[in-house]
Amino acid sequence: MSKKVAVVTGASGYIGSMLCNELVNRGWTVYGIYRNAEMSVPSHPNFIPVVCSFTYVTINQLDKVGFDREHGVDAFFHLAWETKYRSHPMMQINCAVGLLNYFMGDQMSKLKVKTFVFGSSFIRFGYDYGDGWASDLETVYYGGAKSFCAHTLKMYAATNDAPRFIEAIFTNVYGPHSRGRFLDSVISSAVDNKIIATSSSCKQEYDFVHETDAIDALIHIVERHPKDKAIGSYIIRGSERGYILKDYIKTVAFEAKIPVDNIFFGSKMVIDHLDTGYRDFVRDVTTLGWHPRVDFDEGVRELIKLRKGESWLQRISTGVKRILKGVIG
Repeated sequence: MSKKVAVVTGASGYIGSMLCNELVNRGWTVYGIYRNAEMSVPSHPNFIPVVCSFTYVTINQLDKVGFDREHGVDAFFHLAWETKYRSHPMMQINCAVGLLNYFMGDQMSKLKVKTFVFGSSFIRFGYDYGDGWASDLETVYYGGAKSFCAHTLKMYAATNDAPRFIEAIFTNVYGPHSRGRFLDSVISSAVDNKIIATSSSCKQEYDFVHETDAIDALIHIVERHPKDKAIGSYIIRGSERGYILKDYIKTVAFEAKIPVDNIFFGSKMVIDHLDTGYRDFVRDVTTLGWHPRVDFDEGVRELIKLRKGESWLQRISTGVKRILKGVIG
């Protein structure tokens, strides 16, 4: 098997840590970039941790941990982003500008990066409230910054001597490690309180992809994207289509045995742009021959079973745990 080398920013994050684990298990050598030395990262002989005060790692930093300059980087997965302050305009702008400067600078050629993968989010398409784009700040600033980055980097990669640029757009990822995310919070509420409540409209369209499928699809994109194509954008979806939120909630309620009277929806009419003009330049990853393995009903059933066997403290998100640790000391 030929040597494969990957760099993963955000290696201690939700998607990043699982991606690193899967890559090393498949024989890749992985340089995991993360900022907080106290965070948990994979333990594997093929995983080389690199702690940086910023996510834009330089070749000099990788040289210190034995980077092979001659081979270079087969795939650079950029998953790091400022998510704590999604509604802060300057934080999001700084993320976008920082990534643009990094990609367009000289580090890509020094690292001999062959493929650069930008971990994007479906929120970058915005939401339609019936009268134009969303007014909530998280969508405007976080989604806007990612959209700006994706478009600019694609145009640059298509017209300059740069690595192949691939945008991987995640829909709602869920699974055993998805604590604090939308579906997991719904399930935890069902398990703890026997109530399901969401501020979203029952008519809102969603799609969920199991975390193991999301990671498998991400690697599949790198391996199967046409070699002669300088750019590409792919949506990673679990059901290969969107369903209204009501149907998903019904599945959770049935599996958790929640009475219909204990299900509450909000009033916002929000429809994700699943089938609009965006599809003209963004393709489903299924066009590369990939298909999800985990059925949604099966995934929800396993997650509910797992959460029922956990304590309340185990079910809360990592971010909340860090806050509690700071308060308690």
